[in-house]
Amino acid sequence: MHRLFVPVIAPLIEAIQPRAIVEVGVGSGRLTRRLLEAPGAAGAVIHAIDPEPTLDPDLRASEPERLRVHEERSLAVLGATGPVDLALLDGDPNWYSVHSELTLLTRAAERAERSAPLIVAHNVHWPFGRRDGYYDPAVIPPASRRDHSELGLVPGRREPAGTGLRLVPWVARRDFEPRSGVLTAVEDFLATSALDWTSVELPGFHGVAVLAESKLLERRPALVAVLRDLRSSRSLGRQARSAESARLMAELELATARSRRGEGDAEEPARDSPDPEPTQADESLLELAQERARKEALEWRLGRLEEDFALRSGELEGLRADLEAEQQAATESRLRLEHSAERLQTEREAVERLQSGLAQRQREAEDLRAQLEAADERARLSEGRLAHSQDMAEALRQERDLLSGEVERLQADSRAAQATLEEVAEHLRLAGGTRRVRAVRWLARVARAATLRRQPRSSRFELAHAAVEAGLLPSLEPPEESENGSLTVSQVENGRASRRAPQ
Repeated sequence: MHRLFVPVIAPLIEAIQPRAIVEVGVGSGRLTRRLLEAPGAAGAVIHAIDPEPTLDPDLRASEPERLRVHEERSLAVLGATGPVDLALLDGDPNWYSVHSELTLLTRAAERAERSAPLIVAHNVHWPFGRRDGYYDPAVIPPASRRDHSELGLVPGRREPAGTGLRLVPWVARRDFEPRSGVLTAVEDFLATSALDWTSVELPGFHGVAVLAESKLLERRPALVAVLRDLRSSRSLGRQARSAESARLMAELELATARSRRGEGDAEEPARDSPDPEPTQADESLLELAQERARKEALEWRLGRLEEDFALRSGELEGLRADLEAEQQAATESRLRLEHSAERLQTEREAVERLQSGLAQRQREAEDLRAQLEAADERARLSEGRLAHSQDMAEALRQERDLLSGEVERLQADSRAAQATLEEVAEHLRLAGGTRRVRAVRWLARVARAATLRRQPRSSRFELAHAAVEAGLLPSLEPPEESENGSLTVSQVENGRASRRAPQ
């Protein structure tokens, strides 16, 4: 993974400026040394995790406060290191180990209430992208451990072969099985994680995947630019050049080893045989490799400077355009302000007119309110008079009813008096003959007059006696008759006087 430091890891370190880094799978410490020397990680604590590291003792003692070596398996250490800013995973290349490492890293960040770290996972392409590899199969749970072999791997072949490449001691016999391989572990983790992740895959040197959470991208805008650059064709070109340089170096080393053993007649030494003593050619190759690494680093930095210059030039052009736009907007705002001031004055005058009209309307409203109150008062008085009129009408109605009853009683009395008069007239007829008839007629007229004048109620005989006493009628006693049976002169005169008497 140290070959990916210049094109991938260094830009990421400069973008996030980590304070804590974890490296799983240290090996001889070539990547660890570069992490300690990286300017963007100055002062950062580095947790180097490997059950059997082969670090240089001088490297261990160089910065003891920053470099903390954990000679244990990653699953036993990640839960105790606490949250980190950058995680470089290059340990056991199998589904169980990688998926567990990703889970432990995110859980540590959740416990500390921080965003998940930036993660770089190695071996996501052939041969361990879809196939498990084991350094020690015994530490993998049986449910997650695949049937494995000690043979090597050949590109394009599913089954391990004796002439294949041996990168780890044991490999799964078949690839593309469920829950098998580093890339499968990364994909399964992203599919089940509750966080929002952005991932970038880069080919070359067995492939690498960069995982960044959305919250980290919000806090580190420079990281967004780095990930965008890693996706570009320029980054793929750099990866291709690095891979080609590594291939040429491998061929040069192989050719040098063959020439040192008799022009290629000797077989290639076994990988587990001890390394031969370094010669001057080896030192030259090492110097050449270091020079190429420095050249690649300088090329990368030059590319970054050119990109930064182009970016800043674009920003400057954008700022110039923004300034012109702001000046234009300021001019337009000034014109709008002047127009608004004129319109404000017009509106102020309109408001004053409206206020004057409103005052007039208020006065009119007060007058109308006073008129309404007067009308209400008149209405109340009219209602009182109406009620009084209704009471008077009711009293008159009652009086009319009483008068109607009185008239009926008077009519009854009149009829009774008429009957009495008729009886008296009958007596007079019997008593006096013709003169008596006249007296009866006179008595009838008097009775009718008395009836029309509504005389008070009296008995039948009281009315006749009252008429006689008033001189309206002659005495009801039988008149004295002459010897020949006619009325005397005095009786006649009395009757005439009675008739001439005022009523």
